[in-house]
Formats: sequence, C-alpha cells, structure tokens
Amino acid sequence: MLDPGIGFGKGLAENLLILDRIDEIVALGFPVLLGVSRKRFIGEITGREPKQRLAGTLATNVLAAAKGVSSFRVHDVAAHRDALAVTDAILSSREPQ
Repeated sequence: MLDPGIGFGKGLAENLLILDRIDEIVALGFPVLLGVSRKRFIGEITGREPKQRLAGTLATNVLAAAKGVSSFRVHDVAAHRDALAVTDAILSSREPQ
C-alpha cells in the first residue's frame, strides 16, 4: 500500500500537485491510501478551522476516488461512506470505453 504523505513537509503547491497527479501513483499498481482529513492545506484554501473542513475533505477524497485511490483515512466516517458510495455508483455506471 502506498501513501503519498499529504501534508508531511509539503506546502500547498506540493500537496495540490500530488493530488492532481495521484492517478500516476495509482498506475504503479499498488493500493493507495490517502489521509487528507482536516489537513492544513484544506484550511489554507477554505480559511476554515480543522473541525470545519469536512466539505473540503470530502471534495478531495471524492476526486481521489475518481482517480483510483482505494483507501482513505478520515475523521468523519459516515459522511465519507455515503460520499464514496455515491461516487462509486456514478463511476460504475459509466459504459466501458
């Protein structure tokens, strides 16, 4: 399992670059774990304190799921379970290319 280490010694630009290119990490063929829940970079973007960063965390994780990330470390489990279930249903409805 690979964890890109979002937030560990990285600034906003580096975190955003990793998240934008997370599909390249997924393409290595290992499961990818993402731990962005309530991270500082979300606060830098939204101006919110940690406990108010759910929406930013959900947005980040939904986009990461769409790029193939398979595991998430989160604080708000029920909200993520629902958001990722909806994401999976939408992605699963795509016709094969």
